[in-house]
Formats: sequence, structure tokens, C-alpha cells
Amino acid sequence: MIWAASKAKEKLAFLASGLYLTGMLGGAAFALYPTGLPARVGAYSLTIRNTAAGHHGLWVGLVGWIFGLTLALACFFFIYRRFKGKVQVEGEGY
Repeated sequence: MIWAASKAKEKLAFLASGLYLTGMLGGAAFALYPTGLPARVGAYSLTIRNTAAGHHGLWVGLVGWIFGLTLALACFFFIYRRFKGKVQVEGEGY
């Protein structure tokens, strides 16, 4: 990442930093595997089994995500179609 940044290769530096962060997070998750968040008292640690969401909650989340993504994409396409083209500057001012 440092080498790419010094050579003005911004895309490569960005990809290297993203890969580094992904590797660090993945390594931490792999090291803690059955325990997601350890506690001082072992009985209160959050594990994969006791933090899993129920079927209904996952279903509601999926439906809500699909609805929200559809709404965001529709808004995106509407805005970009509405304001497409070059800006016409008339006179002085902003």
C-alpha cells in the first residue's frame, strides 16, 4: 500500500488497504470462531449459537432490505434521468 501510494497508483493502494482490512477482520473472526465476543465470565460470552437471529427476524430483514434497495435504486435512476445533460450557465453568478 505504501509503495503504491508513493508511485501515485491510487487504485492499487486502495485495493491493498481494503485487502489488508479484510484480512485482519477475517483473521480475528477465525481466531475467535465459536466465540464472537468473549466475556470475563465464560457463561456470558456471545457465541455463534446464542447470537443467531430467528427465522422470522431474518425473513423480515430480507424483505425490508429488498424493498429499501428497490426504493433507493428507483430514486437513483429518477434523479440521474431528471438531471442528465450538460449544465447551461447563463450570465454571471453561481
